[in-house]
Amino acid sequence: MTAMALSIDGQRLATVCCDGFDVVRFHLQGTRSDPAFAHVHLGAGGLLWLNDVTVTPGQRVGLAVLAAGETAPAGQTLDLLYPDDGLDQDNQAEGEGSGPIEFDDRAAIDRVLNHVRGLPSHRAGYRFDWLDADGTRVSGSTAAAMHGITFSAVWNRFHPARVRVSLHTHTLASVGQRRRNDAAGQVTLARGDLMAGQSVSVTLSDSDNMEEGA
Repeated sequence: MTAMALSIDGQRLATVCCDGFDVVRFHLQGTRSDPAFAHVHLGAGGLLWLNDVTVTPGQRVGLAVLAAGETAPAGQTLDLLYPDDGLDQDNQAEGEGSGPIEFDDRAAIDRVLNHVRGLPSHRAGYRFDWLDADGTRVSGSTAAAMHGITFSAVWNRFHPARVRVSLHTHTLASVGQRRRNDAAGQVTLARGDLMAGQSVSVTLSDSDNMEEGA
């Protein structure tokens, strides 16, 4: 059964066998208002293998799809990770690390967005370098209007042989929208489907160049 393996700078941090799950999700995300440069998350079925693991500028984050693989280390539940409900309040306020916000709760979304708008900006933006399974490289910088950047990978049981990957930037306003697309404040920089034996990697670094490129 397909497995997803996550590494940073060539060091494997976790492998998740997809057997028995409906969806396995990974993302690397950085935002201008987060004091930490970027984080990685890897989870499935209420279990987390990587949660808010910090990524620093210049580190290369790799996602490989394996034809088969054993899960290691064991996944943990939020109750085990946070036995005293010690979720970081700043992360909760930004809607990161504390579970999804209900899209129908417009008032809650507006409170979150207003809070984040009042936070200081910790960086001008991000430079990105994407290298995919075909050797295609996509590099550039986030635009001034973009609040954050996300590299995501999703496996689901309806398409068990593939993992869908993408790299996109987003505005703060688009965070609260049910559907995000280019017109609504999300710009897709790269995307594709990985099969067994293929991989993709992304490096993020600080950027003072506010012109977006590819």
